[in-house]
This record gives sequence, structure tokens and C-alpha cells, in this order.
Amino acid sequence: MVAGRDEPTWGVGLGQCITSNHVHLVVSGEQQQKVSSMMQLAAGCTASEYNVRKGRKGAFWEGRYGCTMIESGEHLWRCLLYVDMNMVRAGVAGHPREWEWCGYREVVGLRERYRVLDRQKLMEDLRVAGADELRERYRALIDSRVSGHRLAREPQWTESVAVGSESFVEEVAEKLGRRARIKLGRPIGVGPRYK
Repeated sequence: MVAGRDEPTWGVGLGQCITSNHVHLVVSGEQQQKVSSMMQLAAGCTASEYNVRKGRKGAFWEGRYGCTMIESGEHLWRCLLYVDMNMVRAGVAGHPREWEWCGYREVVGLRERYRVLDRQKLMEDLRVAGADELRERYRALIDSRVSGHRLAREPQWTESVAVGSESFVEEVAEKLGRRARIKLGRPIGVGPRYK
């Protein structure tokens, strides 16, 4: 958010994981250009602050950001789980609750101060009735992944232009026109169902 404004300028946060060398942000934004501007600002501010502290110049993160459009509902559930499991996959944490800089703690209610996620929007987009359902379901899904050692990298979240049902992917491709380079290495919309 921009200081002094009542409404988000670029979108609202739905999920996040900050690591030492990259960041995953799940945002809900209506206009792609606004998300692009937000990422440019975030990268610039991060580099500027780091460079001042370390007496150096240049970019902080290597390369541009990647953007994948995610359909709400089941596909968003799967994406958020994947993002919050990042540091478990990396072997840095045994459970997402142990990594302070991911969205898990906010989603399940372990962090109330300095929140960055919009839980109301998250509940709408995940199609849950309330905060208790969101907390319990998210906790159970994460626990299932941790106990089942479901740690494999899922490239669709970082390599696809869009992830969702066939109709969603086609709609995104139509909106993006020539810019759409949807990689169909895996059938879109196929995967474990979370009820």
C-alpha cells in the first residue's frame, strides 16, 4: 500500500514467502500493469535499501519477476500451499510455522500484528465461509503435505502463464494475445483435489 491511502494501489496480498534469494507473492490485482509496477517498486526499494547498507550498487534480485495468473478456488488453494511449503522444500524449516516470513502464520492466526495478507479477500477467493474454516482447512492441508513429505517442485506455479481450468487458461490467453506463452507440459486443471 502507498502510505496515506485508504485502498491498495496495486492489489491485495493473499500469500507470500520471503527467502534469502527470492520472493513469492500471491496478489489479487485486476490489472496486470499495476502488479508489474508494484513488483518494479518492490525490487527497486529492496535494492536501494540493501545497497545503502552494504555500500554497493546494482539489482538485489537476479532477473525479472515471473507472473502466473491463478484461478480462484481449488487452484489458488494449491498455489498457496506450494508457496508456504517453499522453505520446507529447501530444508530450512520442518514446517511453514517455523519460517517467520511466509503467509502460513497469518492464515492460521498465529500472527495478528504487522499482517500483510487480506484474509477477507483470501476467504472470498478460496470460497470458504469464515475465518475458522480457513484456519482449520489450511492447517490440515499443510500438515498433510508435511507429514506426507509432499515436497516436489511443481513447475506450473513458476513456469506457466496461467494455471486453472481450461476455460480460465483460454480466457487468460485470449486477453494476453501474443504475449501468452502458455506451457502445457502438464494438463491444466489436473491434480489432487482438496475438499
